Amino acid sequence: MEEPQDNRLWTKEFIMLTICNLLLFLNLQMIISPLPAYVKETFHADNLTVSLFTTLFALSAIAARLYSAKALEKGKRNLILFLGLFLSSLFLAVFIAVYVIAMMKKSASNRSENISDQKVYN
Repeated sequence: MEEPQDNRLWTKEFIMLTICNLLLFLNLQMIISPLPAYVKETFHADNLTVSLFTTLFALSAIAARLYSAKALEKGKRNLILFLGLFLSSLFLAVFIAVYVIAMMKKSASNRSENISDQKVYN
């Protein structure tokens, strides 16, 4: 007689996969929602440019998923996972470095303005 198979849906793997997908799509929605307002405010873009930018972002996300799915089917799972981890870490480090440099320049320009204001008043 065969042993009964455990066909539970709510396994540890299923829960982890569900949480990962939730976080992935939450991340995408958190990026795409304020993106048009950011592009319009920062770059003073018109409505057509904002819509084209948003469309390009969405199409590139779809193309990246198609490419990564094909690579995963070919059995390059570890390569894709580590490449994604490396690129995410690299872009995060670049973002932090650019932010720190921008804040340092802003702080230096504010200091020089304060010094020049003090000379005018003295």
